[in-house]
Amino acid sequence: MNAVLFGLTYLYSWLLMGLGVFLAFRVATDLRRAMQQRAIGQERTLVASGAIRIALIALVVLVSMGVTYAGAYTVYNLMIAG
Repeated sequence: MNAVLFGLTYLYSWLLMGLGVFLAFRVATDLRRAMQQRAIGQERTLVASGAIRIALIALVVLVSMGVTYAGAYTVYNLMIAG
């Protein structure tokens, strides 16, 4: 694997992990807002719960992909290529 492809893959994996962390903070903020406005709109919370489930699943997938890519290419770079 050439250095440019390795660098792009490594950067992509860290971007995936950053997106996962961003989604985690976003979901936590949305949950806090929903809890504060519980008396205002109970039906909105029910609709948002589906979106929250999808966001949490996406978070798990993106973070696990990012960690896998970062770990795999770090091991490749340190053990095999180096």
